[in-house]
Amino acid sequence: MTGTFSLANDNSFALNVYNGDDVKAAHLHCAAVGVNGPVVVNLYENASSTDVNGPLAAGTLHDSHIYPEGANCPTPIRNLNELKT
Repeated sequence: MTGTFSLANDNSFALNVYNGDDVKAAHLHCAAVGVNGPVVVNLYENASSTDVNGPLAAGTLHDSHIYPEGANCPTPIRNLNELKT
């Protein structure tokens, strides 16, 4: 499975997933490469899994979507401006 994520200046986002089998959730983590760090923001969640090959989620993010755990990232992420840097 691979994917692309884009976040525009107006905080709208698009998430595309390719060759995704049994997808239930998608979110952004922060950590060093190869480390599964804390979740910073949830992008998609569904109780039942789905196969996807293309658009999975789109919408607009707000500062309130940033999880408090983002403050514990190696570079703290407490809001969308910090996520974008």
